Amino acid sequence: MVMDVDIVSNLASFIVATRVELLLFFAAVIAYFALFGNALPKEQRREPKIKVKMELAERETSIPSKPASIDSEDCDHLEKSFQVAFENGDHRSVLRCWNTMKKIEKVPSVPLTQVIESMQRFKKDSPFIIRELKAFFKKYPSECDMSLVNDLLESLSKRLDSELMEKIVEILPSINLKSDQRTYEIFLNMYFTTRNFQEVKGLVAEMTANQMPFTTRSTIVVIKTALKLNNFEEALRYFHELKAVWTGHGVAGSPTASMAPRHIVSQLVELACKEHQLSEFLPELSGVPVTEDIINVMLTECVRQKDAALAMQVERLAKSQGIPLSDTTCSLLVKGFSGDPAKVQQLFDDVLSRKVEHSAEFILAIIAFCNQTGNVVMVDKLYKNTKSKQLPVLSAFIRFYADNEQYEKACDVFEHDLKNAQVANGPDVHRSLFLDARMERSLMNAALRCGRDHLAKNLLDSSPSDIAKHITMIRNCAAEGNLQGAMSVFESLQKSGVDLNSVIYNTVLDACVECRDLRAAEKWMEQTKEAGMADVVSFNTLIKAHLKNDNFEKARTLMEEMKNKNLQPNRVTFNELINAMVMKGGVSRRSQIWDLVTEMRDAGVKPNQVTCSILMKNLNGHSDETDIMKTMELINMTDEPMDEVLLSSVVEACVRIGKPDLLASKLQQLQGNGNIAVTGSHTFGSLIKAYGRARDIDGVWRCWKEMRSRHIKPTCITLGCMWRQWSAMVTQKAHMN
Repeated sequence: MVMDVDIVSNLASFIVATRVELLLFFAAVIAYFALFGNALPKEQRREPKIKVKMELAERETSIPSKPASIDSEDCDHLEKSFQVAFENGDHRSVLRCWNTMKKIEKVPSVPLTQVIESMQRFKKDSPFIIRELKAFFKKYPSECDMSLVNDLLESLSKRLDSELMEKIVEILPSINLKSDQRTYEIFLNMYFTTRNFQEVKGLVAEMTANQMPFTTRSTIVVIKTALKLNNFEEALRYFHELKAVWTGHGVAGSPTASMAPRHIVSQLVELACKEHQLSEFLPELSGVPVTEDIINVMLTECVRQKDAALAMQVERLAKSQGIPLSDTTCSLLVKGFSGDPAKVQQLFDDVLSRKVEHSAEFILAIIAFCNQTGNVVMVDKLYKNTKSKQLPVLSAFIRFYADNEQYEKACDVFEHDLKNAQVANGPDVHRSLFLDARMERSLMNAALRCGRDHLAKNLLDSSPSDIAKHITMIRNCAAEGNLQGAMSVFESLQKSGVDLNSVIYNTVLDACVECRDLRAAEKWMEQTKEAGMADVVSFNTLIKAHLKNDNFEKARTLMEEMKNKNLQPNRVTFNELINAMVMKGGVSRRSQIWDLVTEMRDAGVKPNQVTCSILMKNLNGHSDETDIMKTMELINMTDEPMDEVLLSSVVEACVRIGKPDLLASKLQQLQGNGNIAVTGSHTFGSLIKAYGRARDIDGVWRCWKEMRSRHIKPTCITLGCMWRQWSAMVTQKAHMN
């Protein structure tokens, strides 16, 4: 009793705990029977009359000679069952219906394409399907029509079933049919879709041999194939044929011209530009609608080729078709007409007459053109009609005015328009503008040139502690010959309270030398000494300036002053002095050169490759034997390995000296040194010439082959050296013979 009570109690507890789930389960069962309790379709419930006939017919693989006795009501019901089964994907039932319909004398009204698709879905192989088709056309000769076969082929082409399509074409002669235009069109499109371009070319050759006319769709496929294969000539030939259809066989303005597929025209234009045959293709576009994008592609090619005449043809084509010239198109036209100022002026006036806002692209194109021609008037007019306050546009105006010495206008654009842009876009605009170093340099130069010191000061005060920026500005001013501007930049940095170093002082000294103001350089050197910033670099800079003015004595005086200030002259100091003596020449100078080399050694400064290269310049056919030996010994004493520059200097010097024995020994020594990597054609030319002078033909060819194996392109000098050696070798052999 207790056990029974526990079981009942547990069962009750389980039911209470799962009452919601149980209710949902029973509700689902009731709903299922309510919805699907009578799920069988009427067609299947009415089926008993023909069920036996369908099952018997399913076992047969060919159409019987005697028709089955099925009345019209059953025939209609059979066709409906076929359609319902196909739509539901019941391909077994589809084939049952088909096998039954084959026994009827009346031609089945179901689509043959659906029958073939169901056979394929039911895993029937191609031979089975071919037998079915042949039997069908044999039983129903009236259906043996090429249009029906083409419908079937087109259905198969959508599924890319090329194998079955080709087998169907093979049986056409057996049923007295022949491929027509549409058949070839279907195959061409299918092969193109599968990227089988070789088959497309084969079909085209077959159609040409059989004199089979191309349909419009076939021609488009052939053009697409030629475009994919980058065969511009073939694409152009078939496009010419297709154009005759579009334009009503040459009748201009035909309505059919608007049917031209734009993507075909666009791809043809791109290929013509790629093959640089736009001038040949452009006449073919007469009467063919084009878009603005196509016009822009052609104009881009005109700009690339710098062909203004071709750009004018493209412009005429656009105007003849009523295509509005956008700012992008006008920008390309400006670039294309850059060699014809009158044409650009006419285009510029036409654009300004529209009274519309100009794009940044057009503005920049006009400014770039005016930079080439120096047309300040056109830029002034453009600036007056420009409402754009974009930073690239303002920067372009500032750079143009600064580069064309319109310094006041450059500063006006910066102070007036840029401030408005800064208010509109935020304070970061001012900083982002100076990310363009070229614009900053141009504006600084303009401010200093026109006396707007406050503007230059504001530019520098934006980053007062940035020494690198000030050094860059000083060098930029020096490069433009603006020594006053360089001094102003230094004063601005000095007033900022930043700790100055010798680098900034030497930069100003470099500016004085570069601006060829020796007096200012000497004055600045005194100021540098007073500030305690003079170092070896400072003295070397001023020594170099005096040597450029052939003031060797002053340079030597500065060198002595260096020593008095406990500054040791370095290799740069000695090399500058030695180079000045070598360039000056003269017998008296030669002794001073070696005295200076001795002084260099005594100072503990070892000669380097630069020193040896300079001394090599002093050697020629009149050089003393002692000078030659000293120079060669100095090369061997250097700690640095010989590089390509020194190698070339040694070889050239040996050739100038005119001593074959010395040249041969030096070449042999260099040949044994495999650490020298020769990468320049000039050095190879020197070696070829040297081996030729030493009558070492093997060495000549060895150098030539090594140069070619490293893919080093020979210069005209290298080719000249090789030609001379080859000519000498031919002449020598002729004399020997």
